[in-house]
Amino acid sequence: MPIITTVLLFYSVDKWNEWFNAMVFIRSADIQPLQNVLRSMIVDSQAMGEASALVSIEDRPFTSGIKMAAVVVTMVPIMCIYPFLQKHFAAGVMVGAIKA
Repeated sequence: MPIITTVLLFYSVDKWNEWFNAMVFIRSADIQPLQNVLRSMIVDSQAMGEASALVSIEDRPFTSGIKMAAVVVTMVPIMCIYPFLQKHFAAGVMVGAIKA
């Protein structure tokens, strides 16, 4: 059971962070996954930051804050699931590390 839980955790994190397939195959903005929406927000904020390079520092958009908020939003579901799987995850990692 611990090994299956470890593989399940790694697989779910991989699928949660997958954005490239949706970017390539989904053209409708209505059904874009969360990762693509956050990516477009970050790209747009960087473009606004570069466009406002001549504006005074007080009037520039806070692009690093948008990036940090996107990271937090992306991490929340994994952080909610991890405590329930942590016991099995630690045991699954140790099974592969201990020599018999």
